[in-house]
Amino acid sequence: MSWILFETTESVIEVLWDVALAVFVVRIALVYAALNLLTAALALAAAPYLTRILEPALAKLGATELPLLLGGQLPLLVLLLLGSAGWARCLVVYHEIPRVRGFRLAIGVVAAAVVALVGEVVEVMGWGGKPVGGAVLGGLLCACALMPVGEMVLEGFGKGGEER
Repeated sequence: MSWILFETTESVIEVLWDVALAVFVVRIALVYAALNLLTAALALAAAPYLTRILEPALAKLGATELPLLLGGQLPLLVLLLLGSAGWARCLVVYHEIPRVRGFRLAIGVVAAAVVALVGEVVEVMGWGGKPVGGAVLGGLLCACALMPVGEMVLEGFGKGGEER
């Protein structure tokens, strides 16, 4: 009695290729999630100082309501979005990630799931300081998930502004 797991060599190579792609996606997603969490920690530490710096400048412009948007967490959201965009660009360039929407979306979704899981663990364990609003957390998760795909828009334009 012969136990044949795979009929051909091609099916073995196909399975190994799928496993290799999954490992590649998870590895890059874990790095991307760690970088986003580091950015979130630094942004949480810098947000009160940034708000204090922005308030006098906005008062001179007459825009007194702007810092109150999102419960005063607008500077935090802006820092998180800029950080997520920067890290996504760094990872795309460093790892030479191909312009395949599904591949980049998989990296972003896995990273967003890791960020959400870590955020939940921090909240349950009581390690967090000031709670972050739902809009800021939702913005971080959406940015984390969609930013690698959004980089394709930036890559699609050449020097003259026309699409490649």
